[in-house]
Amino acid sequence: MTSRLHRYLLGALALPPGPATSTAFTTTTIESPALNTFHQQLTAPGWWATGNLYGHIADDTLRITHAAVGGYPVWRPLPITGDDHYQLGYLDALRSTDSRIDWVGHWVTRPDSQLPTIAEAGRWLQAGATQGLFTAVHILLAVGYVDERLEVEAYRIIDGRIDLLPVQLP
Repeated sequence: MTSRLHRYLLGALALPPGPATSTAFTTTTIESPALNTFHQQLTAPGWWATGNLYGHIADDTLRITHAAVGGYPVWRPLPITGDDHYQLGYLDALRSTDSRIDWVGHWVTRPDSQLPTIAEAGRWLQAGATQGLFTAVHILLAVGYVDERLEVEAYRIIDGRIDLLPVQLP
């Protein structure tokens, strides 16, 4: 099956697209491998850090199993973009262990490792939506510290408006 990331970066392929993705999820859970990536990235402040989110929808929950950087910083012309080769290779490796995994969105954090404000997250979300990065089923996670504690907020766009989703951490 062709992943959403393959279709987004490579266009139409000979392989049929995967099954339609439901927009019915009402919450987001973040699993430990993704949280580990966030903690590691927050220890290296200095620029807007961002990357892809990988996971799958189960029942009414978007399960984020993995998070990755978009590639090395010199490969990324803009924070919300990433290196196509790096992203495709990362997803291919994940799918070799679990075929349910697909690209489900992006994450972003501020240069000072603090949680992005709603206004900042909204700007990234709107900019990414114009590029087809964010939809009702492909989210933006704002990640950062608040009072030295990791906080995560999940946003998506539904019918042109920003929707805040509940996030469950392990």
